[in-house]
Amino acid sequence: MTTNYIFIQTISVVTFMYILRLIYTHKLRIGNSWFLFLLGMGFLVLTIFPKTINILGYVTGSTSWLSNILFFLIMFLFVIIVHCTLMIKGLISRVKELGQQLALLSSEIEEKEVLNTR
Repeated sequence: MTTNYIFIQTISVVTFMYILRLIYTHKLRIGNSWFLFLLGMGFLVLTIFPKTINILGYVTGSTSWLSNILFFLIMFLFVIIVHCTLMIKGLISRVKELGQQLALLSSEIEEKEVLNTR
């Protein structure tokens, strides 16, 4: 086994254990951590089947194992960015709804105060 595979195995095991630790200690919500869990599982696949990197290199046309790993990490980060963008969009619409409800409740309270002072 070359040092490349040993490096990937070490990184994959450490990453997967760290993700599991974050989930276990409730520092990372399970609902939002499936991306990181998939990343850890992907690293574990690379650990169990280290020749997968060579197959991925053949599929992508790359000759370097590092460029394969970086390509898939960049694609993974792109998926995370899209997911976070969708979450932010949902939160913005929720804040807008809450702001409208607050404005309606504030106007109702002001109307009641005006009626009570008469």
